[in-house]
Amino acid sequence: MKFETVNHCYLCGHSRASVIGTLDEFRMMRCDTCTFSFINRRPVEMEADALYDEYFSGSNADYGKCYEGYIRENKQKRDRKFHFNRFHKMVLKRLAKHAPGKKLLDIGCAAGFFLQDARDAGWEVTGIDIAKPALDFAKKELDLDVSYGRLVDKKYPDNSFDAITMFDLIEHLYTPLNELKEIHRILKPGGVVFIFTPNVSSIKQKILRGKWYAFKPREHNYYFSIKTLSMMLDKKQLKTIHATTGATRLFILPNFRNRLRSKPLLLKMVNVVTKIANLTVGRILFKPFEWLRMGDGIILFAQKPAE
Repeated sequence: MKFETVNHCYLCGHSRASVIGTLDEFRMMRCDTCTFSFINRRPVEMEADALYDEYFSGSNADYGKCYEGYIRENKQKRDRKFHFNRFHKMVLKRLAKHAPGKKLLDIGCAAGFFLQDARDAGWEVTGIDIAKPALDFAKKELDLDVSYGRLVDKKYPDNSFDAITMFDLIEHLYTPLNELKEIHRILKPGGVVFIFTPNVSSIKQKILRGKWYAFKPREHNYYFSIKTLSMMLDKKQLKTIHATTGATRLFILPNFRNRLRSKPLLLKMVNVVTKIANLTVGRILFKPFEWLRMGDGIILFAQKPAE
């Protein structure tokens, strides 16, 4: 895999930065001028495309089986009669409150589970991604309108969408300001963008540093706080209307749980114990930090000004 060195802050352009996490030869840097965080060395962009195909196809030993299990587990959950996703429901409720209509684009839609929930809630949905195996599942199994490609290459007409969503995506991008510029163009006046991304100002990052779960050198190029994400959105005339942190868990065990896929009874027991621990001890430990905007994930809604 070919790598490139990053010498300057993408947000403000300055070159002075401090190390806030180390993993092998990789460094997580924080700009001394604007506090934006980024990785010092990353794969060249075209190399990353093949990586995401491997993840969702299951051919990558480290990640693929985990994503394969993610698709299978979510499908099993949705086959149940009374399934619903609380987080998706919250996002859709707030989008409906602010967006001028019901036409929605999910960038980085993966297997399409959020789009499925949005469609069930009455939205007209479209999705794009660069992971072909995940798109195949979304098309064939969920009958969703999804397509391969990057946002800047799709050339949607001006003012096409009432809402745009990005779950766990912006940290992967190479030129997020270009994507945000395009989002501003294709959003209708008053349209809303939702972003969920790991929070580099979380209590866990401050404690774990280079061992923080979201420090993934071959995947994540940038690391956001509410402050720096809002600064980036503001550069493209997208005004933050709601921002908080959450999704904090005591245990995050995707790789361990994936090893138990062949032992469903043991996996079920682990899932139950993990859920109880997260909802009890985890909530007691981490809820105060979420109030201080130090939770695991950033939950942010921004709006294009109405004309």
